[in-house]
Amino acid sequence: MFNLFRKKKLINEKDYEFLRALVEALPKNYSYLVSQVSEEFILDKKVNQLGDKGTYTLSLNAELETKYSDKSFPQLFIVKDVGVWNEVKGSFEQ
Repeated sequence: MFNLFRKKKLINEKDYEFLRALVEALPKNYSYLVSQVSEEFILDKKVNQLGDKGTYTLSLNAELETKYSDKSFPQLFIVKDVGVWNEVKGSFEQ
C-alpha cells in the first residue's frame, strides 16, 4: 500500500550501458568517470525541464559525492551532440 505513491525510476540498464560507452570513448584524462557510472552513484534521470527537448539531468547519491569529487576538475559536465547509430535506419541520430 505504501508503494502506491512511489515514483517509478526513469533510468534503466540501457542508460547505464550508454553512459559507460560514452565515458569509455572520452579521452584518457576522463577515465576517472568510469567508476562513477554505477547504480549506487547515479540514482535516476529526470527530463530536463529547462533544457532542450530530449535532454536529461542525472540524480546523484549525495552521500558518495566526496568519494568521487576532485577539485581539479569542473563540477559540471555537459555532454551534447552525441550521435547514436540506429541499426534500422542505418544512420546516426542525435
